[in-house]
Amino acid sequence: FRRVLFRSTYVQDFRQYEDAIRHYRLALERNPPEGLRHDIQRELAQCLVFQKEFAEALDLVRRLPVSPRQQLVQIEALRGLGETDEARSVWDRLQQTAPKVEGVALLGALLDLDQGQAANARVRLRTVLARDPHNVVARNQLVRACQMLGETDQAKAEAAKLQASQALQERHDRLATQALAEPGNTTVRRELAQLCDQLGRPTDAARWRR
Repeated sequence: FRRVLFRSTYVQDFRQYEDAIRHYRLALERNPPEGLRHDIQRELAQCLVFQKEFAEALDLVRRLPVSPRQQLVQIEALRGLGETDEARSVWDRLQQTAPKVEGVALLGALLDLDQGQAANARVRLRTVLARDPHNVVARNQLVRACQMLGETDQAKAEAAKLQASQALQERHDRLATQALAEPGNTTVRRELAQLCDQLGRPTDAARWRR
């Protein structure tokens, strides 16, 4: 059972969401304990969001105990379905109870942009990027916010940073896929560790160096 679950999270890390969904479903078929089942269901819902299966993700996550991560997935699913007002309501509650949880500021910025509040979004996005300069979602949305505010030169500057980060991320993803297929390839693992250093992911870098 735990081998199946490990495989699920492993392929999810490499953005192979269809495979991750299949493995999470398999893990659920083995009747895990309640707490672990909730964790698996939440991760399954997250992968469904990534695959744009928003209705199924929302139905699943709504049946889980409330937690910051459960609320984050719920907000993403609601946004995907165009339910912006309800998504904002859930986000407001999350902002009050767990404002420092990773993902809260970014989702707040996305909701700001959904509702035409580009200046507020820009502030939140700069906060996210101060912690994670290669967050391509945040950088892309900052380009959007600058464009909405008529800041053409700043939008171009942010777009250049976005392109650089995307190139690093795409190289990382290609190598990660290769590493999954060739677990004994130390050359690939070393390059992945170096890329993770560049992307500001020390935990991942350490994993590839083991």
